[in-house]
Amino acid sequence: MGSEYRFTVTAPNELSLGYLGTALQRLGCYVQLQSPAHELSLAYADEPRRADWPEDIVVELDDKRLDVVVHSGTKQQREKFIADLSDVLNRRGLRFEIEEL
Repeated sequence: MGSEYRFTVTAPNELSLGYLGTALQRLGCYVQLQSPAHELSLAYADEPRRADWPEDIVVELDDKRLDVVVHSGTKQQREKFIADLSDVLNRRGLRFEIEEL
């Protein structure tokens, strides 16, 4: 079981999973994996991929929220991802609230 977070975004129509994936991958810490259209799957760039479960992080965009599940990683990696995602949203000028589920 991973750590789950919900980002409630004030202007979700200005947000897309494609934008998030590109912005996060540019940081060099994450690799975007092939995934269904409704979700963004990421792996840590510096960690080996598991054949049975290659994604470390899954982000889903639903209405006014981003649901995030961090399947693996240390506490430091999880906190860094949440900070990186927050920075991407801030640079886009979006307001949001984070809730750990």
